[in-house]
Amino acid sequence: MKSVIKVIFLVLLAFSAVFQCFSYGGKAPQVITGHIKYYGNSPFEFAGFETEDGYLYTIEIDKNSDFLLADIEKETGYRLELTGKIDKSHRNGPNVLKDGVFIVSDWKKL
Repeated sequence: MKSVIKVIFLVLLAFSAVFQCFSYGGKAPQVITGHIKYYGNSPFEFAGFETEDGYLYTIEIDKNSDFLLADIEKETGYRLELTGKIDKSHRNGPNVLKDGVFIVSDWKKL
């Protein structure tokens, strides 16, 4: 009986270790395509991104990125692909579009 309990305990311990390995992995970056648009009135104008699916995001740049928002803004009028993550915690704040903030970690012109 004691050996059965030990085996069950070891199996549960192994499952919990595997579960812990996967539970701390971050979400995969999201990729969106669309165009840069400007919102608001001067001098309070800000850049946003309208996806091909109709979502609207305010753009922020990841603090670990090696480019600036100005680099992306130069490509206004072109179709872009942005990689990053959606931060919905800033919804309904000033200068935040309806679907939240998209934090850009990489981008390219298509």
